[in-house]
Amino acid sequence: MICKKRVGELFLKSFKDQYANEAKVQKQTAKRLVEGLSKIQSQFERVLELGCGSGILTNEIVSKLEIEKLFLNDLSDICELIDVDAEFIIGDAETVNYPDKLDLITSNAVIQWFESLSQHFTKVAESLIEGGIVAFTTFGPKNMIELRKTLNVGLDYHSKEEITELLSERFEILLEEEFEYKSLFTSAKDVLKHVQKTGVNGVSESRLTKSKLKQFIADYQKFTTDNGVELTYNPILIIAKKTT
Repeated sequence: MICKKRVGELFLKSFKDQYANEAKVQKQTAKRLVEGLSKIQSQFERVLELGCGSGILTNEIVSKLEIEKLFLNDLSDICELIDVDAEFIIGDAETVNYPDKLDLITSNAVIQWFESLSQHFTKVAESLIEGGIVAFTTFGPKNMIELRKTLNVGLDYHSKEEITELLSERFEILLEEEFEYKSLFTSAKDVLKHVQKTGVNGVSESRLTKSKLKQFIADYQKFTTDNGVELTYNPILIIAKKTT
């Protein structure tokens, strides 16, 4: 069971610290998502972004899409962090009420935290108009595989095939992509610092005892290459249109 209160606290802290500098993969996926979306449709009347955080995806959609009404949701109160004309909906994206008659629901690196993707996609479909679009990025099973193997902690990620299967009953898949990205660090300790600054895994150096930290550094050496210490990201990008 994911402790969403803890997740919210970690992300809020990271947003106020160095998230924007560290979240390079999230920036890439947000840009790639909006580029793909703009080729399909670039004008929307009512848009909801889930888990907007510090505004990485928000900035992409407001600069590249034409939107009449924008709703921004996040688990934490991040209104002061984002300077755009929008209506904020604070709360858990799985349980808060969505506005109705939306023609786009979007998110970037968010739904991997959800407890039930099936229920989420049903809720999305009910909030979208006929022909409305859901566009999101998430992460696949290889995401942070090194960290999960070493510490035996992390999320249970859905595969692209599992996600598209869940969508298939009520959506037509317009675009699906999956890729791997290797982040390189100078040491295993720097990997932990990166994860702490982005809040992406609920793991931080401060939560490890001195002995566990020492063991982690030793165990993580097997992921060292000539180019540096690796941490894998496994982004998945999907854009789908509501059919029923």
